[in-house]
Amino acid sequence: MTIVLVDDGVYVAKKDQRAEESGWTSLSDEVTKLSRQARICVHVASLRSAGLDAESLVDGVTPIDDEGFADIMSESDSIIVL
Repeated sequence: MTIVLVDDGVYVAKKDQRAEESGWTSLSDEVTKLSRQARICVHVASLRSAGLDAESLVDGVTPIDDEGFADIMSESDSIIVL
């Protein structure tokens, strides 16, 4: 299983989230746990748009470019968009 975070979804993988400061539920711990069972990727262009970089992500998350994203999409048996 591969999960790709795009657009604002990249914030889910941001490390050191403080839910009490943002009012949003922190999911970074869950992303770390999930990365032990699934490949988790983040779209590099989406990271840049969010003002983030690979160093600002939790461990176990792989940055991918447009070509990598296209490869994952074309090789997938099913795609779920949330």
